[in-house]
Amino acid sequence: MDDFTITYRDNQSLTWLRYLVISLGVLHLSTVGIHYWQYDIDWTSYIYLFTGAIEIFIGLFRFEQYFFPYPELTFSDKEIIIEEGKEKEKLPWDIIKEITIDSTSIIVVLADDQKEINIQYLNYGDIQNAKQEIKQRAEKNGIAYNSVF
Repeated sequence: MDDFTITYRDNQSLTWLRYLVISLGVLHLSTVGIHYWQYDIDWTSYIYLFTGAIEIFIGLFRFEQYFFPYPELTFSDKEIIIEEGKEKEKLPWDIIKEITIDSTSIIVVLADDQKEINIQYLNYGDIQNAKQEIKQRAEKNGIAYNSVF
């Protein structure tokens, strides 16, 4: 089987950045509105207009992933690889006891110390596409698979 990768967000720590960028865009567009209202449009107003539009575009369409890449979860024949930036954690299939998928996360339970790794995925569509693939790999490696939807 080929490797299968899910892009996920392990926490919502960058949500504040998204709202900050959208707020800055609204602030810049408000400045252009004030300049227009006071009949004081000059070349800097066009810079504010362009900057505000770009900031709102980046905030709304989640382009922060290009500046802060999302972590990835890769299922290969030998192991599960959790990659966050430059850090990689490899979990061989033989130390995994159970994989559970619910409406917000993937939970990997390790057999040795009952440690749980809770992974919040990026969006609902990603997990719908990945459920069958994860189930096949879990069954192939003799791991309990649960889907709680």
